[in-house]
Amino acid sequence: MSSKYKFSGIALCLFIIAISGFRMYQLMESQRLWGYWTLPFIAAIWALIVLIFEKRYNKRWLLLSTLSGVLLTLGFPNSPMTPLMFVGFVPLLMVEKEVLDSGNKHHGILKYAYNAFVIWNVGATWWVGNAGLLPGMIANFLNAFFMCLPFWFFHKINGLINPNWAVQEGILKTVKADNILKYLAFIALWVGFEYGHLNWEISWTWLTLGNAFAEYPSWIQWYEYTGVFGGTLWILLLNVLIFKIVEATFYKKENAQRLVIQLVAGFFLPILISVLIKLSVANAENSRINVVVVQPNYEPNYEKFDVPDNIQLQKYLRLAAQKVDSTTDYLVFPETSFDLRNCDQFSTNVVANELKNFVNRFPKLHLVLGIDAFKIYAQYAAQKPANLPPSVREYDNRDGTFTYWEFYNAATQITSGVDSMPLYKKSKLVPGPENLPYGNWLGFLKPLFKKFGGTVGGLGGQSTRAAFWNKDGEHAVAPVICYESIYGDFCTGYVREGAQAIFVVTNDGWWDNTPGYVQHLQFAQLRAIELRRAVVRSANTGASCFINKNGEIEQQTAYGKDAVIKGTIEMNKNLTVYARLGDVLGRSGAWISVGFLLGFGILFLQKKFETK
Repeated sequence: MSSKYKFSGIALCLFIIAISGFRMYQLMESQRLWGYWTLPFIAAIWALIVLIFEKRYNKRWLLLSTLSGVLLTLGFPNSPMTPLMFVGFVPLLMVEKEVLDSGNKHHGILKYAYNAFVIWNVGATWWVGNAGLLPGMIANFLNAFFMCLPFWFFHKINGLINPNWAVQEGILKTVKADNILKYLAFIALWVGFEYGHLNWEISWTWLTLGNAFAEYPSWIQWYEYTGVFGGTLWILLLNVLIFKIVEATFYKKENAQRLVIQLVAGFFLPILISVLIKLSVANAENSRINVVVVQPNYEPNYEKFDVPDNIQLQKYLRLAAQKVDSTTDYLVFPETSFDLRNCDQFSTNVVANELKNFVNRFPKLHLVLGIDAFKIYAQYAAQKPANLPPSVREYDNRDGTFTYWEFYNAATQITSGVDSMPLYKKSKLVPGPENLPYGNWLGFLKPLFKKFGGTVGGLGGQSTRAAFWNKDGEHAVAPVICYESIYGDFCTGYVREGAQAIFVVTNDGWWDNTPGYVQHLQFAQLRAIELRRAVVRSANTGASCFINKNGEIEQQTAYGKDAVIKGTIEMNKNLTVYARLGDVLGRSGAWISVGFLLGFGILFLQKKFETK
């Protein structure tokens, strides 16, 4: 790139950063949300970085990796161009092949993979920066780095079984190229990465490949057997097939007819199976209940937590009264509807008693709602009690004693004619806002997390899921709180506890009217299919809706509007294969990945010993 064009590009990026940053500052000062302004701000920062270091990139490979990032972005919800996911990795696989064939190990694949995955992360999840700009940018750039790791390991393993590169490096001279082995490594490493990313404390699994089909639930009714990892496997397999067609046609000049036939079959066969499964599911009938959902529409950044509870309570009950009647079985309020304070003293809480009075007017009614709460373990204690959970906080009473308590983002149920209120504590916590991942190791980051709104001490949770049963013991619902709804295997715990429907209580207004809340809504469709459970979604600012067991949305409310909806949902007691087995494909991918990495490690050590 000539210095003239480079300078112009850098100037343009700086201009975009300045304009969007200034506009975001103006909106923040007037206590308004940023909307889409975060996207050009973060995208321009990455473009600026690439331009500054452009001499370190091969231009062709940079363009191909950029194309991969764009294709993956355009194929992800809520874009309707989902089939682009089947080719999203192909340009990056072309880069990987060409880097390997060049025989120059100094070229490296990492920077090109990172470019592709930064573009995908920013293009699909830029909106996380609306809840906190710096944490959102860290999420985008750090997650892109995590994605690079399986691709980098695939590149290294591929090099070990590539004859040309192996001979040049002086290792494995007798090994022949094995396409099945190397692409099995690619698929297993990616699936293993996604599974591991689901199950550690820095979990940000929004871009799990199988989530992409939330836009077309009719394509993936077989998720009741495989979960989202079935979709991940489908995407990776077709990417490999398309790359092999490209490789045969443009690199080797061979006939790719057989591969094209496999590609056509690989695309249409899963869809056909999905259609057949949906027909069989439609024939099953179960008992039904009547549900009312309230969307109070309080903006969370500047409004929700500044409005007194008594004012909010009047609005909630006014909306509920529009639809609740003697036939209503359940009423659902969103996440953190009210602060009910000490969970051991709900019976004396004013708001809780007002809610009970309303519920007791309807003999069949059960109210499920999200709440803030806390539990005091010891008050005015001279020494710290033993065996406290790690999320318990300590307050110095300044008289030689201490108070120990724990905060919860929780859900509870108020049942007509019943005094007790069960408590479910949110247990899949958002890294940063709700806990500091690996706080024992990353304690030095506590001041930074506190400055940017993170919860340094972390919220309390529970080790097992819970179901809220009705007073007759016939029906149970899953109180799924916000972020928990994107974890399929996690949600199987609710149905194994007896939940026959899923109630998602959430507060998606942190991200403004952006693709974030739409993606979160669509991921709930995947849970409906995996578990064959109707989903009732109550969101503070939208979108609230009903989702049937086929993953189809009904009565979706508008974002930013007061709303109340009433519907009838099906209760299902049967467990799907996925509900019984969970992420078996993810676990298998993880174990196969471990095998590949161990094998790679042994060969790497062998090379080291041979060169001595």
